[in-house]
Amino acid sequence: MIQRLVLAKEAADLCGSSFTMMVTERYFAGERWRPNLATLVQTYRSRRDAMLEEIEETFPEGAVWTNPAGGFYVWVTLPPWVDTQALLAAAVERRVAYVPGTAFYPDGRGTNQMRLAFCYPTEDRIREGIARLGSLLDDESRLYGSLHP
Repeated sequence: MIQRLVLAKEAADLCGSSFTMMVTERYFAGERWRPNLATLVQTYRSRRDAMLEEIEETFPEGAVWTNPAGGFYVWVTLPPWVDTQALLAAAVERRVAYVPGTAFYPDGRGTNQMRLAFCYPTEDRIREGIARLGSLLDDESRLYGSLHP
């Protein structure tokens, strides 16, 4: 059974449209794609920077985060008393979402970590979402932070 699945997967990968491959090759052989790439790089850089600035302003003391040179995500580590999985429902109620860090570890680690995406929303929406998340973290800090120094 597994061998059939492997063969089916290989067939799917190897049998792409010849026309699509030729059009793609021709497009990338030229220079017309370079301005679009430059625009995309600037767009994602601006969105990343908006997220990082808002995190700096609103996240609790003790939080640390990545400054990605590529990709679409910022990885945040919050103080140890924060449980990002338990907090997710409250975040969604405030109309903001993230991926809890536990989704990236097979052994349950990452409870105080989260992955934040900046690829789709505009800079204003990113700032608004991070501000909402920062407010939630502030509320949690006042409620539970004093119990876990």
